[in-house]
Amino acid sequence: MKIIGITGGVGAGKSTILDYLSQKYDAYVIQADKIGHLVMEPGGLCYEHVIALFGRQIIKNDKTIDRKRVSDVVFGQPDMLEQLNGIIHPAVKRYILRSLKEKE
Repeated sequence: MKIIGITGGVGAGKSTILDYLSQKYDAYVIQADKIGHLVMEPGGLCYEHVIALFGRQIIKNDKTIDRKRVSDVVFGQPDMLEQLNGIIHPAVKRYILRSLKEKE
């Protein structure tokens, strides 16, 4: 299996390329941003860790994490962003590696 990583800024065309690869070549596409959101959902790998870092005030009525509140904090406090990344990035990596292993 070949693994290709696509990076780029907002509006760079990543989703367009991924859609093309998926449709034209039946490529298995994993979007790390979406996985990052998934692992922060209730019951997800990072849910409790993120709440422990930011406090219960980031929980919305539907029990999901208010990502806007989190972003308001982290983009004003680089140390909090680093701690958040230390929680999310390893979980996203584990999720992706597990997904790829299941595709083999």
